[in-house]
Amino acid sequence: MASLNKDLVMIVLQFLREENFKEAARSLEKESGFYFNMRYFEEKVLAGEWDEVEKYLSGFTNVDDNRFSVKIYFELRKHKYLEALDRKDKAEALNILENELKVFSRINNDLYREMTLLLSLDNFRENEQLSKYGNMVEARGTMMMELKKIIEANPVFNGKLEFPSLRSLRLRTLVNQSLNWQHHLCGNNRPYPDDIKTLYTDHTCGLSKGSLATLPVNFPAAGSANPPSFTSPGVYTPFPVPASAISNQGQGQGQGLFLNVDAVGKNKGILNPVDDAVDKTTPWQFRAENINHPVRCQQVTINASDAGDKVSQLLYTNAGTGILVLESSGLQMLYKWVRHEKNPSGKATAKELPHLWKPSSGLLMANDIAGVNLEKSSSCIALTKNDSYVMSACGGKVSVFSALTYKVMTTFMSTPPVPTFLALYPPDNNIVAVGMDDSTIHIYNVRGDEVKCILKGHQDRVTGLAFSTKLNILISSGADAHICTWSTDTWEKKNSFPLQLTTSESCSACTGDKRVQFHCDEIQFLVSHGTQLALYDAENVDHVQRWIPQGALSAQITSAAFSCNSMLVYASFCDGSIGIFDAESLSLRCHLKPSVYLSLKGQVVYPVVVAAHPQDPYQFAVGMTDGSVKVIEPFDKGFPNGRSASTSTSNHAAEQQQR
Repeated sequence: MASLNKDLVMIVLQFLREENFKEAARSLEKESGFYFNMRYFEEKVLAGEWDEVEKYLSGFTNVDDNRFSVKIYFELRKHKYLEALDRKDKAEALNILENELKVFSRINNDLYREMTLLLSLDNFRENEQLSKYGNMVEARGTMMMELKKIIEANPVFNGKLEFPSLRSLRLRTLVNQSLNWQHHLCGNNRPYPDDIKTLYTDHTCGLSKGSLATLPVNFPAAGSANPPSFTSPGVYTPFPVPASAISNQGQGQGQGLFLNVDAVGKNKGILNPVDDAVDKTTPWQFRAENINHPVRCQQVTINASDAGDKVSQLLYTNAGTGILVLESSGLQMLYKWVRHEKNPSGKATAKELPHLWKPSSGLLMANDIAGVNLEKSSSCIALTKNDSYVMSACGGKVSVFSALTYKVMTTFMSTPPVPTFLALYPPDNNIVAVGMDDSTIHIYNVRGDEVKCILKGHQDRVTGLAFSTKLNILISSGADAHICTWSTDTWEKKNSFPLQLTTSESCSACTGDKRVQFHCDEIQFLVSHGTQLALYDAENVDHVQRWIPQGALSAQITSAAFSCNSMLVYASFCDGSIGIFDAESLSLRCHLKPSVYLSLKGQVVYPVVVAAHPQDPYQFAVGMTDGSVKVIEPFDKGFPNGRSASTSTSNHAAEQQQR
């Protein structure tokens, strides 16, 4: 009966929308709780109509329902409070603080006290954490982008974010038929009219007679940007949001003063990397097709280096709005995409160039390379979860930069030994694992400015580090071709095993370092090496799959990375090729030839590092030996131009025969 009621409500909602009865539609949405109108919610947020925003929101969730709801209400009220301060309306700000924000003091009283202190400032931006706030109206847009992610991840809104509409004619027919049905019901006690099946003639859902309760109201409206994924016929699963979108350190730029919702103590574990954070949609379906022409995918080239210094390291920002490039010279550059009408999310895209971010101070984000032999040095980089701070080293000590001002906040780990890899401890970004060229791993506390412990297990320099909070372990790779696992509770070594190498290690100077990266399930991990890709199970330390360069992809591997949903592996090769693999089987799905994204003019140019977009599983970037960065994504998520690999190959063969 509940399903029938929901279907009828959705039918009425569509009728109200088509007849432009906006207020009635909003009231029904809120009172029924069946459909959350994100567009209306966004409109009110951007207009700053805070009372209406909370009134509408309250029809779907209360402030203490779960950690996501707490975060939504806190962000809204915090921004409302800051806008009052910005208007110099201290009386209104005090009212908001005492009557609306006070409820959050039981979660984080220190944060509440810090917000209280803002009343004493002439400009709240004097607070370091709020220095990123610019124009308050623009800040509403930034906040709204983050609220969307939180709402989509909130289980309270499951099944309430999509509206599948019936065609107008069918809707009116159904409404009229419903009136006839009532007449039949009252006149002769028959629950359905004889000809109700005619309502669904030629309808794609093929509903049977009397199946009003299974109207196709769980399908997205025509023209929806996001195709659904189906777990069973007629069941729509909303797109999940990556775990990084609900970071415990705040989201996006300019949000500041983050409320730690872990302290709420409700519904912990909802944000499960496997169930809630993984986009289970179908990956690129090229089935090992060779793509050898630029028209098959779209790309944009960032000419990061004027001097031709190669890209040493490459990272997307966690918000997915920019790319951080570390050159072999030790200089770092941050490129950001601009939010506008054609790119309302401001996310990284291969459709347009990003802009080089330059702080008003004129500072450069440059590592100290005094006395460093750059040809022999290793570069490493890490980015905090809220994209506020960059840690990096290039043959010298580690520097911590503000991503906003490029100011060096602190330095640590004076050499020797020299840092070779950095990994931030996910539960606390003040703890960082630093791999060294003397084979040790230093666990460093940035806040306390101390080395907590030194891990010894490798016989050569450390080349890769990755944390699993699910298993409470750190895994490390070394130039000694060994993998070690360490307990993050005691920092003791749990296991060590050699990689199963099958070819010589001294083949080429472009051989990529051994790297490790966890699957989003935080159990399996990827090992990339010049001569192989391999998947391992961290729980049982079992080898799962392995792929060795062969055939068209016989050159050595320079870098590899999981897509954000861990369904694909992107790998680059020293002949300029790029392979896209199925992550489960490591079978090749797609081979991008150098001609796809390079204009070859006799120079030897190839990618040395691969980075995957943190939210879009179909976008990746490669850093090149000439200092450029290529951002690449397909024109579609299925077969290019609607053709399968076999069709494309046969057509090409036919063309050759005609010639």
